Amino acid sequence: MLQALSTIVTTSGPPAIWLTPAAISARAAGTAWPRDFDGDRNAPPADCGGMAGLDHLLDALADPADPSPRTCSNGCTTTCRRVPGSLF
Repeated sequence: MLQALSTIVTTSGPPAIWLTPAAISARAAGTAWPRDFDGDRNAPPADCGGMAGLDHLLDALADPADPSPRTCSNGCTTTCRRVPGSLF
């Protein structure tokens, strides 16, 4: 059974419908799960601003001599610097 939560989360406008799983089953014995351990870089930070923000971040990190301020998608201003040993 899937439960719609629109009456709880919507007070005006079109209803927002959230679906929640009613059952989670255990994986079958011997099931292989796909894993990706061979990527070029780690996942982008959560607040980097999508693909355009990630491109901007990678450009900033590629030139550590340029400490110009960068603006994150959440509005904070920071100086991007490459962290030694990081995957970016």
